[in-house]
Amino acid sequence: MPSTEVLVTSTSTSVEAPQSPAPVVSVSLADGSQGVEIVEVQQHVVCAPLQTPVALVEAPAAQGPPGPPGPTGPAGGSSITVVAGETLSGHRGVRFDATGQAFYAHPDDGTCAGVTLSAALVGNTVQVQLGGQIIEPSWAWDPDEPIYLAASGILTQDPVDADSLVEMGVALSATSMMLRIQQTIYED
Repeated sequence: MPSTEVLVTSTSTSVEAPQSPAPVVSVSLADGSQGVEIVEVQQHVVCAPLQTPVALVEAPAAQGPPGPPGPTGPAGGSSITVVAGETLSGHRGVRFDATGQAFYAHPDDGTCAGVTLSAALVGNTVQVQLGGQIIEPSWAWDPDEPIYLAASGILTQDPVDADSLVEMGVALSATSMMLRIQQTIYED
């Protein structure tokens, strides 16, 4: 239980107790002597005088140490971990089936949920980014140009010759993109 040293500067008969658990308080008067003894902790801290008047004690407990940091998330976006429904390569567009497993997305599917952040074998877990910035050193995008979904979840800056077009986001630099999946555009 934390303890707090308090220098008493005024007197009173009782004080409001801090939120439980109540700290152990060592009370010193201005002259350095011990002035009160805490005998009961309930709604109020009740002090019994030793040889001097009871003092007003304000003693907030110190905050405990911080907890351990959580795992590092992807750069600037949100991601989820799902099971790969087929063997998946990294940095490919995927869709989810009714069981929540990830499969390569195709422009004609009309749906793409996110981009894999690594490769995964069928039945293993894979992290899928749903939005935000993705950095991949092997990319060679033209900055400020849109990125589209091609067959087998491949990302490309060349519009795909298909019955539909899915814009996945925009290149921020040669090696990064802002993932911002747009509604599928169907061609007649």
